[in-house]
Amino acid sequence: MKLLETLKDQISGTPRLVRDGAGAKLTAAHRLPSSGDELKTVFRIIGFGGAAAILVAQYRPDTPPDPNANIFLEFGNTVVAGLSNAVARLGDVIEQGTLDVPLESLHGWGLALAFLGGVTVFRHSGLFDLYTYLTNREHVRIAVDRETLTLRRGTYGLPKRFARDGIQDVLILPNHKTGHDVMLQHDGKLTRLASIFGDLTRPTLFKLKLDEALAEPTKPITTKSIRFLQEYR
Repeated sequence: MKLLETLKDQISGTPRLVRDGAGAKLTAAHRLPSSGDELKTVFRIIGFGGAAAILVAQYRPDTPPDPNANIFLEFGNTVVAGLSNAVARLGDVIEQGTLDVPLESLHGWGLALAFLGGVTVFRHSGLFDLYTYLTNREHVRIAVDRETLTLRRGTYGLPKRFARDGIQDVLILPNHKTGHDVMLQHDGKLTRLASIFGDLTRPTLFKLKLDEALAEPTKPITTKSIRFLQEYR
């Protein structure tokens, strides 16, 4: 049962504190606050931009490119002409007041709306959460011994060390409107330990685990604990 709980924590990234003879180690993985509005805005741009590109590709004029023309000017003219033709085709269908029109008149619009609808459904489904969990999350590893706290964020991040005597508090501060920062207050300064997407649940659990690690002095870090911090380099 304990093995299953450990495996579940590793997959979900839930903050996990492990004590051994060498000290205390805290590991966590969580989505970043940018998994909220920022990535949703990106997918909105992809949706509308992709739909516009489909309309241009379907309704652009069938004229051969001029090898002597400016490539950027030619591209701009193609985009404007393609969108204008798409609007004109749709206007013709509306004027007729019936959908009994040749399929090619609405084929481009159908593809564009299908693409936009697919992106919208993806953005509002659990697949979007899975995507951000796999592509936009942060791994945090903290080791605590009698004298120092060692922090490492990300796979290739360099470790940062803080003297235990200088640590004053662990704080939770809002990060934009889609997440929170867990901050270490030390020597009159603030250092970010983790940026976590969502409500206060996971940041609070992270803080409680770290407070627990800092509550009791532990033995100095041994070669085993140093290897734990270096194994992700």
